[in-house]
Amino acid sequence: MKQFNQLETHLNQLIAKAKKLDKHRGALRKALFDEKLFSCRSRLLTPCVLEAKATYETIVREKQSDTLSLALAEHLTEKLMNQISAISLELVALNPFDLITNKQESIESLTSQLAQHKDWENRLIKLVNEKQHSYSIAEDKHAAELILNASKERLSRCQQSKASIELQMLERKK
Repeated sequence: MKQFNQLETHLNQLIAKAKKLDKHRGALRKALFDEKLFSCRSRLLTPCVLEAKATYETIVREKQSDTLSLALAEHLTEKLMNQISAISLELVALNPFDLITNKQESIESLTSQLAQHKDWENRLIKLVNEKQHSYSIAEDKHAAELILNASKERLSRCQQSKASIELQMLERKK
């Protein structure tokens, strides 16, 4: 439960980073994320982080009122983890220019980001394997295939971000 409570602090940090990115980058031409992940359909990152925080607060509220069923807990927790992963990847993947040009950022920071992305990659590999198994036994193959493909796309984005960080580390070491 302690780790779950730390999510609120992490979400608050993501809000600050998202505001900074939105101020620097401005609104994009289209919505950042699919409406299945974020209903806000925002072209800015901050509203998406606020929606993730609302998902977190829903879990806390339902738990405190003792109305959180196991199915709802699993659904909301998976949604929250997917939202946080997408936001984190967005902060790294779509903002490489800032990472490269920010001379203050140290190799240690990049090493920390790389370790985090490796952890996410391992989790996403497990998720893809689980979804592949679910697909193989699913009655509704179409729905299971959509979920599997979304998981594979997340893994791909994570691996691209990880490769970008590794490249930045190589450039910094030169």
